[in-house]
Amino acid sequence: MEAEQLQLVFISIDMIKLGVHTGIGGGLHRSIAEAKEKGCLTWQIFSRNPRGWSARPLSDEEIALFRWTRDESGLDPCIIHSCYLINLASGSEEIRAKSIAAFRDEIERGLAIGADYLVVHPGSGRGTSVDQAIENCASAIREASKEFHGDMLKSGFQILIENTAGQGDQIGRSFEQVRDIIDLCSTCPWECVSIPRTPSPQATTGAIRKPPPGQ
Repeated sequence: MEAEQLQLVFISIDMIKLGVHTGIGGGLHRSIAEAKEKGCLTWQIFSRNPRGWSARPLSDEEIALFRWTRDESGLDPCIIHSCYLINLASGSEEIRAKSIAAFRDEIERGLAIGADYLVVHPGSGRGTSVDQAIENCASAIREASKEFHGDMLKSGFQILIENTAGQGDQIGRSFEQVRDIIDLCSTCPWECVSIPRTPSPQATTGAIRKPPPGQ
């Protein structure tokens, strides 16, 4: 992606909503009460066990209760953090297949409960080049999300790529690497955004977004 194609979105302090990651013990809806008790305007959750590949499906009752509780709370937006085991950049066929399946499940759960954002770490490309790891990550995102494009576009559901400190073979250590992942997802109709994780002059000024179609 050429530099002139990027959109750097500057954020006013008045636009910032403070929130925390809250627990889901006793039901997803309990996370909302905890956030309200702490005076939050927004909140982040895991929609499932963050350290396991498989997850119990959400029941219709759980989904309805979460949506009702959220509507009553006024909290916005709702952010889901993906399972920690997901490694979208992996060169291992087994890990890649498990990661795509788990990330697909995260998208499906996020859409079901009416979440706004889904955070994911780009992953580690151990045994591969940085360029290959970036391609692996982007193609895994495309594969996991392909059947949900319509629902994601309609609801405004977005994937947030969290940058990393870059230890070992992790990718996402710079906005340039995240930009390349976003560029390779350009065929997806939904928006893919980079969110800053660590304080730096670059990270505190804005976020790189995929330009809307036609721009």
